[in-house]
Amino acid sequence: MTAQGNKQQPLRWARFGILGVVLLVCFGAIAILGFEVNRKIKEQATASSDNVQWVLSQLEVEYLSFDAAITEAQLDGDVRDVRRRFDILYSRVATFRTGQAYETLRGELSFANLLAGLNAAIDDMIPLIDGPDEELRAQLPELSDQVEIVGTAVRQIALIGIDYFAGVSDRSRSEVWLTLMRVAALTMALVMALVILAIVLFQLYRVAQRNAEVTRTTSARLEAMVSSTLDAVIVIDEAGLIVEYNGAAEYIFGYSRTEAIGSPMVDMIVPLKYRKAHLEGMKRHLRDGSTHVVGRGRIQMEALRKNGELFPCEFSIARAPASNRILFVSFLRDNSAQVAAEQELLKARDEALAGERTKAEFMAVMSHEMRTPLNGMLGTMELLAETDLNPRQRDYLRIIETSGRLLLHHVNDVLDIARLDAGRTGSEKRPFNLSVLVSEVADGQRSLAHANHTELEIDLETLGNPTVLGDQQRLRQVLLNLVSNAIKFTRDGVVRIEAEKLGDSDMVEFRIIDSGIGINEDDLDRIFDDFVTLDTTYAREYGGTGLGLGIAKRLIESLDGAIGAESELGDGSLFWFRLPLPILSKGSAETVEVETKPAPRPKPEQSLQILVVEDNQINQLVVEEMLRKEGHTVTLTNDGQEGVAAANLRHYDVILMDISMPRMDGVAATLAIRNGDGRCRDTRIVALTANALPDDIERFKDSGMNDVLVKPISRAKLAKALSIKGPETIVSAAARALPALLDTEAVRGLLSDLGAERSSKLLNAFLTETDSLVDMFTTSPDSDDNILIGDIHKLAGSASLFGTLQFSDLLRELEVLGKSGRADEMRAKLSDLPQCWSMTRNALEEIASENVSQ
Repeated sequence: MTAQGNKQQPLRWARFGILGVVLLVCFGAIAILGFEVNRKIKEQATASSDNVQWVLSQLEVEYLSFDAAITEAQLDGDVRDVRRRFDILYSRVATFRTGQAYETLRGELSFANLLAGLNAAIDDMIPLIDGPDEELRAQLPELSDQVEIVGTAVRQIALIGIDYFAGVSDRSRSEVWLTLMRVAALTMALVMALVILAIVLFQLYRVAQRNAEVTRTTSARLEAMVSSTLDAVIVIDEAGLIVEYNGAAEYIFGYSRTEAIGSPMVDMIVPLKYRKAHLEGMKRHLRDGSTHVVGRGRIQMEALRKNGELFPCEFSIARAPASNRILFVSFLRDNSAQVAAEQELLKARDEALAGERTKAEFMAVMSHEMRTPLNGMLGTMELLAETDLNPRQRDYLRIIETSGRLLLHHVNDVLDIARLDAGRTGSEKRPFNLSVLVSEVADGQRSLAHANHTELEIDLETLGNPTVLGDQQRLRQVLLNLVSNAIKFTRDGVVRIEAEKLGDSDMVEFRIIDSGIGINEDDLDRIFDDFVTLDTTYAREYGGTGLGLGIAKRLIESLDGAIGAESELGDGSLFWFRLPLPILSKGSAETVEVETKPAPRPKPEQSLQILVVEDNQINQLVVEEMLRKEGHTVTLTNDGQEGVAAANLRHYDVILMDISMPRMDGVAATLAIRNGDGRCRDTRIVALTANALPDDIERFKDSGMNDVLVKPISRAKLAKALSIKGPETIVSAAARALPALLDTEAVRGLLSDLGAERSSKLLNAFLTETDSLVDMFTTSPDSDDNILIGDIHKLAGSASLFGTLQFSDLLRELEVLGKSGRADEMRAKLSDLPQCWSMTRNALEEIASENVSQ
């Protein structure tokens, strides 16, 4: 409405301007015509007063009277009347000759000629008239003849004059009439203009009434808004005195309206430290108009309450010129709650970031600490399997190996989730045969299906045998997770794998259908969440970490696909996923398989000189034994510094480099070897680590390492790493430990595998070293934090190898506290170590004594 009013304002003023000009023109024309009418009337009045026409008619009368006087004088001889009548006639003629009223008449040629003749005749009579009476009497007959001669001219002069002045009167009346008509027309126009003006004024009056009503409504609304707003509204004048103060200001500052009105604002709400700057800014603004605050938008600072409390606020100030003074309007908001919320948010963010850091550190620690014992366990089992064992011992070994592999699988699932959540798994698209891939997945799961008495079927008829472009490894992992999941929950039934192309698009839909136990409809929305096993019965019967479907969902989403499930409890399930797989050709499966399968990795054809840089004696033992069984020559060093020194002395074909070591870690040692001038500068270096997170692996490679071999290490993985000339990363993960004091079976197995003499030597070394470190931890509180964390890390690795659970957990917790910047908490918790180690030590000695007695 305001915008429309602003647009109509110029048009409205233009209309008023036009109407004003019309009125001025009408008034001016009427005034001019009025003057003209007045002049005409005056002219007519002047002509009447001179008796122009009467004088014209009297000329003839006086002529006849003069003629009659002459005739009478001839009878009685008295010439006095003759002279008197001549004088009158002469004056009449003189009037025509010289009078102003007859000037225009004398311009008429006929009248001028007649008047000239009459004047000449009159002038000829003057000597006779003015002469002696006797001569006049004697000449009366001749005078009568002369008078009779001019009689016709006198009559013609009178008639011409009367006719002329009659015409002048007619013309004058016509002009007056026309002038009066013009005046009337202009008067009518003026009246119309006045009527229009009255209408316009009436409309303006109505508009003014409406605007006044709108103004009153707006004013009332603004007043209601100002009085009800949660923001304080304060208006001050140029002297800094408060002239308006709303209810919110009363609530925020604590002053009542009565207290505030008329009081200096600076003394009431401006903190003492800002008052001088405020007063100087007001003076400067009033002096030269410069502004640092006024009209600069929202500004944040502190304000003062009546009780002296300072609080954060946000305000804006605008200048509002009034008729005779300047006003400043300020809107102010109490930001105490917002600032508190922001602080809470920042605190929550910091806690979340700390949690993420702790999570990452936990994953790194768990990756290291779980893989280290797994490496010792699985590696030792490989070595033990090549010894002479009786059937019962081989059954025990098979059980241990199966449990270890299952634990490794669970660790891999956890770290896969971590990598996928971090978005650090690269996608590699290349051609592969889809039918072959599905068949390979099915063939790999047939033994599990057979164990459950379940048929595994494949239906790819509608799809054919195409070569597609996609990420083969990720698709394989998704199919493995879904198919193994379906087989796990199907007994004495059927699991069916279907795939088909959707229309003309590149989308391919896969369906894994089973006739198993099914899923409750209420649980379908959460089966893709991490660690979900639906219920305890489900979990007890079928096991698992509950991560398989979560990993599948993340992988499909990373491939721009979608995944879902349909099921009824007791009636089987259908898992489906769609993803783009552009079909390249209809080539045979055999051709594609040859192109996409990596070439087999041959074993080394000769004995290699291998340098092992490892601080853990058990890992040294396992790796050395594996390498010697492959026919290689092994040199052992205990840390990075020794490893660099050994690498500088002679050439090695391969260097196996541990990462976490005292004095110099594996990364620093690799950099020293690569940047030095030793004989192993270009030697292939393979990392031995339990840190399986993508960032760590990338860091290892950036330091100059060729491969990353992640614990636990098997002979097969070690052989692959030694036979590859390019980079290859073999990745596993960490898992959770049980809350018991010791993993008794693992300890017994380790001691048995090492033999009585060697196990006793290693165990005694571990007990002595741990006694020393625990004593140092509790009796040297002023030691450097970094050294303390390094010692804890080293001890945690050794403790994990010997199957300690509670002690290892406590050490890992201390390490996480130290690495996350909470050294005070770490030092406070060191007091828990002696008791936990004492119980763990007793348990280890008891098992060691049993092993010796056997």
